[in-house]
Amino acid sequence: MASRSRGRVLILTAATGNGHLAIANAIKKDLDSSYLPYLETRIVNPFVPEYCGCALNSFLGLYGPVVRRAPRLYSLFYNSMGIRGCSKLGMGLARWQMHPAFEELIASPLNRAIITTHAIFPQLIAPILPASRDFATIAVVTDLEVAEPVYCSPSIDRYLAMTEEVGRDLANQGVPLSRISVIGHIYDREAVGRARTQREETRRRLGVGPSEGLVVLSGGGDGAGALRQMVDSLQEAHAPAKLAVVCGANRRLYRRFTSSDRYRSVHVRGRARDFLELVAAADVLVTKAGAATMMEAVATGTSLVVVHNLPGQERHNAEYIQSHGYGVVASTVPCAVSAVQGALLARLATRQAEPRAIRRDIYPSSPLVQALTPELGPASYQEVFDSPGGDTGLARATSGIPSEGAKPLLTGSRRSGLFTQHRSAQVGYTE
Repeated sequence: MASRSRGRVLILTAATGNGHLAIANAIKKDLDSSYLPYLETRIVNPFVPEYCGCALNSFLGLYGPVVRRAPRLYSLFYNSMGIRGCSKLGMGLARWQMHPAFEELIASPLNRAIITTHAIFPQLIAPILPASRDFATIAVVTDLEVAEPVYCSPSIDRYLAMTEEVGRDLANQGVPLSRISVIGHIYDREAVGRARTQREETRRRLGVGPSEGLVVLSGGGDGAGALRQMVDSLQEAHAPAKLAVVCGANRRLYRRFTSSDRYRSVHVRGRARDFLELVAAADVLVTKAGAATMMEAVATGTSLVVVHNLPGQERHNAEYIQSHGYGVVASTVPCAVSAVQGALLARLATRQAEPRAIRRDIYPSSPLVQALTPELGPASYQEVFDSPGGDTGLARATSGIPSEGAKPLLTGSRRSGLFTQHRSAQVGYTE
């Protein structure tokens, strides 16, 4: 039996909001449960001084302030990245800012796979990948309706899409079907289950009475959107619920809430470590259209009202939520208040002590490991290392031979006592 780690899986993410990191953490937990101690899973944010220059680091640091105070400026930048020349120039400048330490990280012989959870990485790592490599590159598309063109790169061996809409979009952009797997929404299943069991305890801690509702408001990790206007409007409407607002990194908003007697009855948080517990305890979550937060809300059974989405991918995410019936998308604060009141009345009328059951199409157990088996090998990794001439499946993944994850079928397996489903990208496709 193997007695030590034989390599690592590198997960590249970025601290632009909390969603990319949340998905990276969920992937790490899922892989660790199957491959430790035979593979080390490491999450890396390359946009830190160790790996990139201060100019790029400072530029990316503007993301939070811009989405909070100047969303139209963000929209202009986002749309410019859809122009081939601008995108190529921006990617070239980003590569110029990366330090040699980043190239060493990518080319390390310890790597057995590189997984990316942000759109910038497929293009960023392409020129520095070794010409002959024995590890796989996997891009996780973290949005729900469309895949941004920058995701598409010949250097990526496998694409993991959370929805069939994204799988189709990747195929329409020329990605071979054999490289696409639709695996369902990625979230921390263990944490979601724990938060659901602690629901009543969390509500008691927040002082929510048996006949009261709880509305949680969030603007993502950066506290974007009209959170203060939403709180003011809900208070004026005398909504039958306690209010809890999560300000994230928006310190100005946090100070406004905590310094005014008007909001004395509102539970105000900054960076809430117990955010998932708050969502699971809530009757309604009001948020922008970040994919990770919305899917956690749906998984916990909390009613979802989506408002004030960022231009670009969040607009498409909102369309996905609306079309699949996962929540209500409101275009204005008054519409959002009406939606919240309607959802509260529906929940209170049924006197639902427990949140709704997990939606079947949210996959209570991620089939991530199943989808990555061609790249990482079977989960019982010691069998691979201890067998004479055994490989990890990496050579097959990079040789152009279609892998098992691309078969046009629906399969199931048992992991941790939960039934999991794995849909390939060819479901619903014609060739």
